[in-house]
Formats: sequence, C-alpha cells, structure tokens
Amino acid sequence: MINERAKYIGCNFEQEKWTERLKSNGWNKDIPTCFIFEGNSMYLDRDVIEETMQFIGNQCSNGSIIAFDFVDKEWVDFMKPLMKHDPEQLLRFGLFKGEHEVFLKCAGLNVVEYLEYEHLLKRYIPEAIDGETMGYCIDFGGFVIGRV
Repeated sequence: MINERAKYIGCNFEQEKWTERLKSNGWNKDIPTCFIFEGNSMYLDRDVIEETMQFIGNQCSNGSIIAFDFVDKEWVDFMKPLMKHDPEQLLRFGLFKGEHEVFLKCAGLNVVEYLEYEHLLKRYIPEAIDGETMGYCIDFGGFVIGRV
C-alpha cells in the first residue's frame, strides 16, 4: 500500500453501484479524493463512464481528481467486428481525438493533463544510447487527469 490512508475498493461496474461501495468504505465527500480509473473505460458502456465522471464532478469536493485512460473511438469501431467472438474483451467506449476536454467539462471536470502516444513515449519509455526507444507503446488513445 502506498499510504495507510489510501484504499483500494474493487467493483464490478456492470453489477454493482461503485458509489455505494465507496460510501460503505468510509469515503467522505468533503475530502479531496484521487480516483485511479486505468484500464476500465474501454470495456464499459458510455453511460457507465458518463455516470462515473458526473459523480466525481458533481459529488466530490474541489481538488478531487480522476486519472483514466481511454481508447480512440475510431479504434473501438474498427475492432468491434473483429472481437465479437470474445464479449469479455469487446471494446465499448472510446473518445474521438480532442473530445476528452468537452467530455470532462460536461461532467463538471477540468482537464489538468492530457497525454497522447508521443507524450507517453517521451515521458515513460527511455531511449537507448543509439536513440532507439527501449520499449513499445501503441497509439491507443490517451491518458487524462481531470479535476473538480
């Protein structure tokens, strides 16, 4: 655990109300909260993502943040027919390039940081002596930090 005050609260977003899980675990809406929502959005329906963002934007105190990644909507649409044989891995949610700011604004959130493929490469994947990157990252969509 990073900090004894940090809590991991797991939830199946399709079968449970994550907000109820949060409240039953002692969450206090008056204390700024950091939500880490990585690797989730692309596998959930848009209404679930909108509800999540709106809860944070409307119910959480100023200074609360959410960090999440998303897949490009064009990629989601391209992959749907190819993944129909495996409903567990079906990509459902995505945002078009540049849509992240309006999407968050509609939920009462402001973009603090937005990282695309090139930014992620420069920041997190080091270069070898010869200038080649030492890892791999696909151009999947983006990573956003939004704040109330």
